Amino acid sequence: ERDFFDEYYDLHRRDAMAMERLTSSPFIMDVYGYCGQSAINELASFFEGFTNLQVFAKTLRGNIDDKRVTKIKLQVGVMLALGVA
Repeated sequence: ERDFFDEYYDLHRRDAMAMERLTSSPFIMDVYGYCGQSAINELASFFEGFTNLQVFAKTLRGNIDDKRVTKIKLQVGVMLALGVA
C-alpha cells in the first residue's frame, strides 16, 4: 500500500492528458483510459536487439563514446520530436 500525494496525482493527470492528446502519433503510446494514478496503455515496443527497458537503459548508461549508443540516442530524439510535432 502506498501513500497518496497530491503532486503525484497531478503529475499522472498531466501525463495522461498529454498521452490522450498525442495518441494519434505513431511515436506515442496509446492510452485507453485513466483514473487517478492509474492508466491503461498499449504495450510499448523496443528497439531491435532489446528485450526490455532495463537492458535498454543499461546499454545507454555510461557509453558516451559508443557509436551504436549515439545512434540509438539520436533515433530516440528524432522519435520524441516527431511525436510532439
